[in-house]
Amino acid sequence: MKDLGRVCVFPLAKFSSALAVANFTHHQWAERARRQDAFGLATTPAIIDFKSPKARAELGLQWFEFPITSTDYVFFHSKYVGLISTADDPSAGFIRHEITEYVEAHGKFSPALTNWLLERIPVVPRCYRLKAFDGAEVVVNHELPTALGVTEFASELSFSRKYWSREFPDSSWDRMRDWSAANRLGVRRSPDIPWSTATVRSMKVITSVWRQA
Repeated sequence: MKDLGRVCVFPLAKFSSALAVANFTHHQWAERARRQDAFGLATTPAIIDFKSPKARAELGLQWFEFPITSTDYVFFHSKYVGLISTADDPSAGFIRHEITEYVEAHGKFSPALTNWLLERIPVVPRCYRLKAFDGAEVVVNHELPTALGVTEFASELSFSRKYWSREFPDSSWDRMRDWSAANRLGVRRSPDIPWSTATVRSMKVITSVWRQA
């Protein structure tokens, strides 16, 4: 089977009734979208799959397929590597963080589902910089997973597996044991896993870095 690419074309007349388009190509928070020169397309909650017959009929969407050749793979290789890189993507750890919070609220997954998820999402830390305080609210900017000086994340896979899978007794609430609420500006990391010795060492050379267990 040949690899295929797809392009979607949709009519401007549908904008006012069902579609809203946002230009993320220069948005300072949309790191991933800027890499892809991407636009956001929002519609009603009833339509979540733009390739579905329902979406095509109601929104007037048309999909055009084209083959991806071996020459294309060579020509676009560096662009592709940049697009899928997680080490320098501030949003890369977001899905993992949300799954951990889901487990805390609803309980652990089966080992099979845990493995399925870990094979398909970036398993990297979610780091953020405290920029300002607005009353009881904290204003943050997402930072790179490597913001605290750690570039090797292999051990994080085992921690997430223990937190998510019913196969292990570990609780993700353990990560909150030494956590403290933010009260100073600086870089913090969401407490997805215990901190390694390498991470603690890296904190010594960064000003106003906050640690969460």
